[in-house]
Amino acid sequence: MLDHGLMGALSDAPISEILLNKNVFEEYKGTYPVIFMTFAGVKGKTYADAVAGIKKQIVKLFSSYSYLKEYENFDDNEKRAFANIKEDMNDTDAEYSLNLLSTLLEKYYGKKVLIFLDEYDTPLQEAYIQGYWDEMTSFIRTMSPIKAR
Repeated sequence: MLDHGLMGALSDAPISEILLNKNVFEEYKGTYPVIFMTFAGVKGKTYADAVAGIKKQIVKLFSSYSYLKEYENFDDNEKRAFANIKEDMNDTDAEYSLNLLSTLLEKYYGKKVLIFLDEYDTPLQEAYIQGYWDEMTSFIRTMSPIKAR
């Protein structure tokens, strides 16, 4: 769980105020691992095209954490799951990729992970326009490591 200071800062102010407040930002900068993934430009006339675009973004994201491949404290399943992240991965591996990466980072750093998903609405808007809304919303919901309680 995040410490009470950051939780208080996050719950009492919009994220933009936190990022613009030098004291709060400086206090917490670099203290938690961060995953930032953008869906900008992920569009497709079909569900398969859109998912292929998301998979490319996932591979790009994981490549920036390639140092995790060398970490010896991951079990064989975690190492195998990381190795399965490629553009031809199955949809299930793609859907659980953010969950996997946040788990690995938490294990590596011993701290909870902050996840920022930018422009996740881009593939959803395209899905609505092109007629594959149900499939895409299911994919995106499963992909999100945050689950409604």
